[in-house]
Amino acid sequence: TKETILRRYNYQAHYVDWCEACHISPTHIVDPSETTLCNYAASFLGKGAGGTVRAKIAAVKNLVTSKGNGWRGGTRLREVLNGIERAAPPSSFRPEREPVKVDWLDLLHDELDKSGHTALNSCIVACADVVFYGQLRLGEVLSHSSIPTNYNSSKLPLVGDLTVPAKTDHSTSAKLRLPCTKTHQSRG
Repeated sequence: TKETILRRYNYQAHYVDWCEACHISPTHIVDPSETTLCNYAASFLGKGAGGTVRAKIAAVKNLVTSKGNGWRGGTRLREVLNGIERAAPPSSFRPEREPVKVDWLDLLHDELDKSGHTALNSCIVACADVVFYGQLRLGEVLSHSSIPTNYNSSKLPLVGDLTVPAKTDHSTSAKLRLPCTKTHQSRG
């Protein structure tokens, strides 16, 4: 997504700024030793979540390999990253979200008027059921825009992507083909 690309660019810019502040030559910025990578990672010790530091190192790897250089991150870098993860401050951890429960779906079914007077309520209930029982992310089935012409059918499902079994076939579930998922951007 655009946000991911921007985040990676910002992580790479931060790495370059750090290298320049440490007087690392431009050649070694795009072809760093494992020691340089470990020092960069260690600069985040106690400042953030381990996953964020790993993402920053992944952005550096992207920068290095895009310049045709080999990646030198190895065992020492993995050990440094593991240490950073263990030393992450408590503020970097979010409390776990309460899982969505069938009772909540029942509440939607009971409280929303689905008599046909408002199609929106029927859509909300149908979407909640599909996302819950299909174990999906909302972004995999809902558009970010309320403007119909902005609907991206290469990323989001269409009515034709839904296969519903015959009413007499109780052994088969409905199937929804996703053109794109969070983890498989080009093939759902």
